[in-house]
Amino acid sequence: MSLFNSSTRVRILGSGLIGTSIALALAAHQIRVKMVDSDLHRASLAQDLVGEHGEEEAELVIFALPTSHLREVIEDEFRLNPKATFIDIGSTKTKPLAEIEVIPGMSERFCGTHPMAGREIGGPEAARADLFAGRPWIYTPTPSTAPDVREKVLSLID
Repeated sequence: MSLFNSSTRVRILGSGLIGTSIALALAAHQIRVKMVDSDLHRASLAQDLVGEHGEEEAELVIFALPTSHLREVIEDEFRLNPKATFIDIGSTKTKPLAEIEVIPGMSERFCGTHPMAGREIGGPEAARADLFAGRPWIYTPTPSTAPDVREKVLSLID
C-alpha cells in the first residue's frame, strides 16, 4: 500500500464480507473509506466499523457487489470520480469488461481483480481486516488499462 496514505480517499460499493474487509484493512492504514450499499443498514454498520469518512471525490472506487448489479452503478461512479482508479472484486471478468467498454474513457481507469479469500459467513459483521493477509489476489488489467491504474492496483493488493 505504498501509494496510499491518510489523504487517500476510497469509495467501496458493497458492504458485505469482502467490501467491508477491504475497508477495514485500508482503515488500519488510516485511509479514509466511504462505504456505499443499497442496504442502508449494512452500509451504516460497515461505515461504523471503518470509522469516519469524507465526501470528497474518490481516488479509488471498489465495486464489491454482485456482477449483476455493476451496470446500475458504474456509469454514475465514473461520472462522479472521472480521475479515479476503478476495480471490481468479482469472480467473473467478461461481464465487467463488457460494461466498462461502453463508457468512453472508463477502460483506461479500470482493472479487474479477485481476492482469493472468504469466510463461511458473510456480511459486514463477519468482516476482518486480516482476511487477505497471505492470500493471493488476482488482477486482470487489459491493454487499455493505464499504467498508473496498474500501479495503484498492485500497491493495493500487495
